[in-house]
Amino acid sequence: KRIIKSIYAAFPITLNPHTEKTFLFKITSPHNFNSKVYVGDSTTIKERENYKLGFLYFYIGGIACLILYNFFIFIFLKDKNYLLYSFFSTCFTLTILCIHGVLDKVFHPNNFTFSHYLICFSSLALISATLFTYYFLEIPKFLKSFAKYYKATLIITTFIFLFGLSPLLDKAPQILGSLIDILILMANLMFIFNSIYLLKTTSAAKFYFFSWIIYL
Repeated sequence: KRIIKSIYAAFPITLNPHTEKTFLFKITSPHNFNSKVYVGDSTTIKERENYKLGFLYFYIGGIACLILYNFFIFIFLKDKNYLLYSFFSTCFTLTILCIHGVLDKVFHPNNFTFSHYLICFSSLALISATLFTYYFLEIPKFLKSFAKYYKATLIITTFIFLFGLSPLLDKAPQILGSLIDILILMANLMFIFNSIYLLKTTSAAKFYFFSWIIYL
């Protein structure tokens, strides 16, 4: 549980005037982790938080419109690719919100933190991205030899997701975290390679590859 309802893992420090104290911080994470320690008064920290939230809420609003747009298209056209894209966008957005501590601030659970289960959100994002790419690029039709790699990615990622919900996450967090990070990297490279390979085969690959160019 976070002591202060904030997107930051903040906690109060009280010092008497003209005194010095030494604080030692130990941060553990199943993912590659880079962080800065910031010391300031509550007002300044709140201003920094509001500035960051303003950008995040703007981003979330745009993605939410995109999710709803694709979902309604799915309702009318019954094309599962639109539903899979909505699913992927939702999972990706939840992962971003988890990384930036927004879920912990909004829901402020008492017995856990959403950020502790970041590996589960990352796994869901990878599962949804794999499913969307598999069907949108019609991998079984145009790249049948790669279909097994997509299925292997789904199976391994599903196991990581389940492990992330179990006590095993606390037993070997670095191993599971490194595994999902490597899997995400390899899967994304496979997605990009497949879309480039299919540029002259299907128009869907052009849209897919163009979206990666914008993302990168």
